[in-house]
Amino acid sequence: MKATVNRQLFIEQISSILPDKGISILVSDGIDGILTIASFGHGVTARIPVYAIKGGQAYLSSDEWTRFISMIETSKGSYIDIDL
Repeated sequence: MKATVNRQLFIEQISSILPDKGISILVSDGIDGILTIASFGHGVTARIPVYAIKGGQAYLSSDEWTRFISMIETSKGSYIDIDL
């Protein structure tokens, strides 16, 4: 899965997502270009418009999600590439 997303919008949208039991990340293929992030066990989701390069789905543990968010928060630029 690969997509380009607005860094600030991503950070704002995921702020309420707790990774206690893991995270599902889904990039839809096609024109709509939606990144969906869901937290297992909390029922919290975020839907973020993206430029979808390759659709797919990934499951991240709590530790993987924490490292992923840290990487995004410290990255430079307005847009970031998500490649999982």
